[in-house]
Amino acid sequence: MTISTRFWRRNRVELAHLNCPGHVFPKHFHEEYVIGVNTSGLEKIWISGKQAEAGLTDVTLYNPGEVQTSHAVG
Repeated sequence: MTISTRFWRRNRVELAHLNCPGHVFPKHFHEEYVIGVNTSGLEKIWISGKQAEAGLTDVTLYNPGEVQTSHAVG
């Protein structure tokens, strides 16, 4: 499994590019809003007790304090 990350910050906006097929993100939350865009693969998501999937070009929005976990599939 190859994992790569790139990270940029400008003013109060942060941008991260993750390539992490097969990686599991354990339960966590963010203190800020998060917008995610899947540019490849599939992400299985558990957020606030509900399950979802995000595929190619799907956009996900996370509110501050929402407990989440995900699994990057492929």
